[in-house]
Amino acid sequence: MGLTNSDYEAVMREYDSIRYVNAELLKKRIEEAYNKIPELKVLEDEMITESAKLAKDSMFISDEAYAKAKEALDKKRTELAYKREELLIKNGYDKDYLSKIYSCPLCKDTGFVNGNKCECFKSIAARQIYSNPAYMMADKTADFKYFREDYYKDNTPNGSDDAGKNALDAFSKLKNMADNFDTQARNFVIYGGVGVGKTFLASCLANALIKDGRSVVFLTAFRFFDIFEKYTFRRDEADENTSIPSTEPLFDCDLLVIDDIGTEVSNSFTTSKLFDCLNERILRNKATVISTNLSPALIKATYSDRIFSRLVGSYSLLTLVGEDARMA
Repeated sequence: MGLTNSDYEAVMREYDSIRYVNAELLKKRIEEAYNKIPELKVLEDEMITESAKLAKDSMFISDEAYAKAKEALDKKRTELAYKREELLIKNGYDKDYLSKIYSCPLCKDTGFVNGNKCECFKSIAARQIYSNPAYMMADKTADFKYFREDYYKDNTPNGSDDAGKNALDAFSKLKNMADNFDTQARNFVIYGGVGVGKTFLASCLANALIKDGRSVVFLTAFRFFDIFEKYTFRRDEADENTSIPSTEPLFDCDLLVIDDIGTEVSNSFTTSKLFDCLNERILRNKATVISTNLSPALIKATYSDRIFSRLVGSYSLLTLVGEDARMA
């Protein structure tokens, strides 16, 4: 996952905020506990006094004497810590109530474990990257609860039952994918005429997965290829005032939605980048949903055999039929 300098700085600022919030919470806990259990403050003051005395004496005693004094202080510290735990438990607190608070005990809110990025760092970084508006063009109001099967029957010539069945099938599979993301089929091509709800259903899926903490990129076909074009040919033009979005999130996000494939100007560059992205995501076992006005036959005629082969072999087709809802 590629991080720009500004992204990295934003992640580290979030860690600063996490540490500050936890430190403030600990201060409130200490104040509360000391007010309720004055003996705790006596124990803390005793430890501070003993530590200060050793620090002062260390300038005037031999190394051997210092080592013995340090050993005695450590023993004293252990005894006082045990007494503190007893007092806390006796008064209804957890024994670790006054210990340092960490949102991530693994890295202790630093973001790194043994020099490697912690899982929490990766999570915060992903949230930073995918919150970038450059990667999110879904309808944020879309929700599966607004789906209406009867719309397709009411707005289809002759009130075709097939239209309603197809729509319900698409809804059910995408809803099931959202509810069981790690175990269900995760690659779909949603195709149908203009205004039949392809973008709506794809947005429902995207919003549901975002709420579940998944990383999602939702782009129109134009924006998808624009990112590749700028990153490939204009990356060197970026400076501190100009940001060129990275293509890595397109390969690595949990869900990629490419909306309205077929509306872009198709050429060897777009065909190549589309194949590279679809193929790489299959290799990484990442979920992809494509919406298009093109039928499978037109997809085959518009794109390369390699792309059509990937779609047929690795994607499920969902069909939506109906009148343009935006013209209703």
